[in-house]
Amino acid sequence: MIKVLLMAHAVRKIQHQPVTLTYINGDKERRHIPDLGLTLADGTTAYVEVKPKKFVPEHLVKFNACAALLRKKDVDYFVVTDEQVGPKRAWYAQTIYDMAKRSAPADGLTALVDWVRERRSASVADVLGAGFSEPLLQHAVGRRQLLTDPSLELNPGSWLTTQDTADELLSLASWLGCMPWPPGTTGKTES
Repeated sequence: MIKVLLMAHAVRKIQHQPVTLTYINGDKERRHIPDLGLTLADGTTAYVEVKPKKFVPEHLVKFNACAALLRKKDVDYFVVTDEQVGPKRAWYAQTIYDMAKRSAPADGLTALVDWVRERRSASVADVLGAGFSEPLLQHAVGRRQLLTDPSLELNPGSWLTTQDTADELLSLASWLGCMPWPPGTTGKTES
């Protein structure tokens, strides 16, 4: 999940087990530490619990209580399961992450980003057809110089854009593959 979030355009900071939440279950005080705390580009915070789907039912009271507590503070709480991440998406994220760690020719990276920026967006096929290499493309996406959709597939029909033209990509829910908990709510309170 962390590698996927590293590619998410809305995420600026990721913290492991960032806070302890105290809630009441029956007559007992309980504590819960979400797996991840996220600081988003707009300055807001969200918390993420990662749990295999088969274990979600036994944690419903905790998830509901924590989501209600955080909603009062205008903070979103997400419960992400193996269904949202999936092995294929995790593999794509790892591959792109590995390419981002490698060096890329500075002039090639600048040329690629400028080429996409001039067009406002381009498909992977367009980029490869223009003579840019797939490793350079993956490096640019992994470094968030170029942005793509949350699937991270980078197939020929996948589109790319730059930070300055990617407003529609900023939804954290689209990257996590789910809406804030509990399902069916809209997340943050309306003003």
